[in-house]
Amino acid sequence: MAFSKDAGSILGSAQKRIVPLTFLLCGLLLLLVGLSSRWPSPQKTYGLMIDAGSTGSRMHTFVFGTGKNGELKLITEDFNPISPGLSSYKEDPSIAGESLLPLLEKSKQIVPAHLHSSTPVFLRATAGLRMLGDELSERILDDAREILRESGFRFDSEKWVALSEPIFSLHDETRSPEP
Repeated sequence: MAFSKDAGSILGSAQKRIVPLTFLLCGLLLLLVGLSSRWPSPQKTYGLMIDAGSTGSRMHTFVFGTGKNGELKLITEDFNPISPGLSSYKEDPSIAGESLLPLLEKSKQIVPAHLHSSTPVFLRATAGLRMLGDELSERILDDAREILRESGFRFDSEKWVALSEPIFSLHDETRSPEP
C-alpha cells in the first residue's frame, strides 16, 4: 500500500507530536512515583489475642489502620480456631503450650516479619482452666507463657496471660452483665 506525500507528512507530523508527549507523560509519572515515596503510607498495626476456651483455642489476628484523627480503626480480623482446648492437657501440662504453635504460625503469615517483635500477643483462658484448680491451671499457663515468650511476638508474661473471670452467671438472674 502506497502513501501519498500528504499522508506521509501527516504521519510524520503526528510522530513528532507523540514522541515529546510520551516523554512528558513518562516524566510526570516518574515525578509522581518519586513524590509518593515521600508521602507517608498508611501504617498498619497488628495485635493478637488467643481465647483459650474449654473446647479449643482461637487466635484473633487484628489488623488496624490509622483513622483521620489518629485513632486506630479495625481493618480486618483473621479468626483461626483449633481444638482441643488447653484444659485437655491436664494429664500432661508440659505440652499444653505446644498446642498454640499452629495458631502462632498462622499469625506469622499475616503479620509482616519485621513487625513480629512489636506485635503484642495476649492469652485469655476461660472456664475450662478454672475448673482444673489453681495449681494445675497455673502449670498449663506456665507452659503456654513459655511458648508465647519464644514466639517472636511481643509478650509480657506477667500481664498478658489471664484466667478470665465470668462476667455473669447463668444461674444468677438478678445480676446484669458488666459493661
